Amino acid sequence: MKNRSCPAEVIERVRGEEGELQLQRRGQEFEFIFNGVFLMASYNGVSEKEMVSAALNIQPQSFPVPPFSGGEDTVAAAAKKDCALRVLMGGLGMGLGLQEALRFPGVARVDVFELEEAVVRWNRGPLKDLNGGALEDPRVNVFIGDIVEYLRKKETTLKSEVEQYDVIILDTDNGPGWLSRPKNEFLYSFQGTRLLKKLLLPGGRLSVWSSSPVPFYLSLLKSLFDNVWEKELLEKTGQTSYYYLAVKQAL
Repeated sequence: MKNRSCPAEVIERVRGEEGELQLQRRGQEFEFIFNGVFLMASYNGVSEKEMVSAALNIQPQSFPVPPFSGGEDTVAAAAKKDCALRVLMGGLGMGLGLQEALRFPGVARVDVFELEEAVVRWNRGPLKDLNGGALEDPRVNVFIGDIVEYLRKKETTLKSEVEQYDVIILDTDNGPGWLSRPKNEFLYSFQGTRLLKKLLLPGGRLSVWSSSPVPFYLSLLKSLFDNVWEKELLEKTGQTSYYYLAVKQAL
């Protein structure tokens, strides 16, 4: 991509919860660097946006029902859930996924968990124009903390007290196949995925970003959900990204 040849301007470098985090600008684009390694960039936002829009606007014709699924009824029921939607997002990033979620008028509430305070601050500052001031939307609740810890606490919560969501978006780390933070393994484990399913309402959707295809994770999702898809996307840079979309059976 043309902007990749521009020199990087460091906006801020901070010591975060898990290491050094850096925000830099390259031309008109922004990049996150984590412990000296490239983490994400605004020019790689195609998959981040589509994984959100697919979960919120799922259509049976767009995602053909695979042989292992329970049929189109589950998908059709999910597509009809178009009002007062509650969304849980793991990872704020540059706010592009959040911005996409807020485009849907049926979304009534978005709870966002972000580990790093600096990322939230950057979204309200240098990245505000990029994401359209998404954090200023009154439907958004931001929690600075670890979504892994949040989910582990839910394991011990009585079923009647568990708050459920229509959509859960996981854009955390590099996906299930390449972790920069070992603790995130729980998110993609059988135990963690089963818990995420429990937090979904009937007909709810789980959408998970990944930097590469992960066969074991696809198999895991198929063992727990009625309808599962793996989608490959081409970013503006020519790189490929992936996301997984799973639908919980409707009542």
